[in-house]
Amino acid sequence: MRYSFLILPLLFAVSIPSICQAEWFDSNWTCRRALPVMWDDENASGNDLGSCLFYTDGHALPNGEDVRVTTAGGKLCASHVLMVGPGDRIRVVFAMVKGERNYDIYFGNPHPAPPPEGMDDVKYKSGLLLETRVWTGGQVNSFDTIEKSWDRSKPVLGKMMTDSVFLGYNPFGPQEQWISKFSGSLFAPVPGDYLFAVAADDAGALYIDGKPIVYAPLGGGDIRYHNTIHLDRGSHDFYVYHCNFAANAYISVGWKRPDMPKVAVINRESFGLCPSGLAGPLEIHNKTLVADFGINQMGECFFDDSYSFHFKFSAKVSLAQANKLLWNFGDGQTSNKAEVDHVYLTDGIYPVKLTATVDGNSDTQTCLLAVSRNYAHILDSREVQPQILAGIVGDYDPNVIPPASYPRIVQLDLAAGNPAAAISIADRLASMPNHPDSMAATAALAALSKSFVDAGKSEQAIEIWDRVPTNSDLQPSAARHGAELALWWTGDFAKAVALLKPFADKPDAGLQRQYAQALALSGKPDEARKIFEQQMSSVSANRKAALSGAAARSVEFFITNKDPESGEEAWDKWQTRFPTDFLEGYSVVLRTKLMELRNRPDAAAKVAEAFATAEPRSPYAPQLLDRASKLLIAADPPKSQALRQLLKQKYPEDPLSQD
Repeated sequence: MRYSFLILPLLFAVSIPSICQAEWFDSNWTCRRALPVMWDDENASGNDLGSCLFYTDGHALPNGEDVRVTTAGGKLCASHVLMVGPGDRIRVVFAMVKGERNYDIYFGNPHPAPPPEGMDDVKYKSGLLLETRVWTGGQVNSFDTIEKSWDRSKPVLGKMMTDSVFLGYNPFGPQEQWISKFSGSLFAPVPGDYLFAVAADDAGALYIDGKPIVYAPLGGGDIRYHNTIHLDRGSHDFYVYHCNFAANAYISVGWKRPDMPKVAVINRESFGLCPSGLAGPLEIHNKTLVADFGINQMGECFFDDSYSFHFKFSAKVSLAQANKLLWNFGDGQTSNKAEVDHVYLTDGIYPVKLTATVDGNSDTQTCLLAVSRNYAHILDSREVQPQILAGIVGDYDPNVIPPASYPRIVQLDLAAGNPAAAISIADRLASMPNHPDSMAATAALAALSKSFVDAGKSEQAIEIWDRVPTNSDLQPSAARHGAELALWWTGDFAKAVALLKPFADKPDAGLQRQYAQALALSGKPDEARKIFEQQMSSVSANRKAALSGAAARSVEFFITNKDPESGEEAWDKWQTRFPTDFLEGYSVVLRTKLMELRNRPDAAAKVAEAFATAEPRSPYAPQLLDRASKLLIAADPPKSQALRQLLKQKYPEDPLSQD
């Protein structure tokens, strides 16, 4: 499915903190970010949790063991790192304190002491902890088997806090086979009998107070899988397994409380709320200039069966304040502006670097930015039009663009409706002898070539393939593409021969057949015949006549219905099975009719004349000369008349010469 990106502000700053910074929790921790949290701090339950996703700019330990959360006053809070990465991203959950809305996240201690007892994790009595792992297979057709599948599945794809068991996608990536566990505490507001229902694709299992309650097999988006249990008023341990082993996925848990008329999805308040904090600017202990920055993921653009991404980077100090700013976005592109729109053409981990200089004082910070779809918020994502991305990429320095990005830029310009803008990068792409992805390169050049053909610029389309050197890893595919255009779109048979000749000895039947067609139309039918005869079918003569005739009828059908694309496919299949039919002439007659449907009468006339001249004894030679003459009546009357005279001279008794 096609989605686009949520704007996800991750606010940092190029900051000049006050020399008199707020009291530091512990000077062994060199870095921190302020973490304000909006929540009902005056009516806390004592089990309230908060969460945050923040960037470390490379200052934290690889496993995040140096991350600590404190109140703004420096009181340590119980916390747990849920995820480290990808890139310099860390997700943490922490216990909040009644009456406290301002917290700090500390990191950057290379030798942290273990947290005090009870501070290394939290009690999951607020919100739901979602953990997802790669499903490793096996049965999940019962409570027992789904638990065992969970225990043996690895690795962990991700952990996050969520607010309900109502999910229809994998929030941690594109993997289509996974197993998840939701765990937390469910509050029953009144004592009595509660009906619980589970709907899952492909399987789900609900447990309350450690007891199996409902198992839901594949299918059923309703309440058919349910059970009723008695609950006292108060909190109850709650967890749910969900396994998905195919493309579509969903899990939903509903209940019917004693005070409710019907089943409904369990509301988020029943699990307790877990608000998210928004991390502030990076502070470094006793440092007056910190070149941190803001990263906004503005959206994504889908084209060529993949995504590219629009970001906005912001330095929170203006150029008027800073003597110099220098960005390096990790893909070769740089900037000296305070705010920059940037496009990442492909997924990856990019080292984004900002250097800020103020009054001779300089600082550089580097953030490993993971660029991909925002799977955790995939349904809230935003689509960006390709014209916007193409405009940004159009200002890139082409000399530092990675060659792996060339095909993507060509496809982006085509999606934006501006093939002319793709030519310079396409020239670089075509002229390279080796490519990071030869299939992607060929596909991009083919798409650009087709855009020129559709615009009536066949000669420009051929030039694209003509730039591909003979030693390129795009060969012989490039030669075949160019020769196809030269034969049937421009009628340049010498060009087709020149493109194909370096590869004529390769064991490629399709290329050899194409080369033979080019030779025949270039006036060398005997050479063409030798190649065709090497590919002769072993079908008996009678059966060949029937099958060949049926193939011709198929092409005629598509011509009658004015469907040249399907007609060309049928014509190619015919010639593949019976290549010698080309020299008989009727397949050439039909090919010229297909070319005429493609609005290429001049090229069709060249093909008709070339074949009639090369194979004058073909019973279809008079018909082809007649067609050539008629195709050129409007465009080239003298040439049309000359062909008419040639027809009368060579075939005076043919009825067509009597016109």
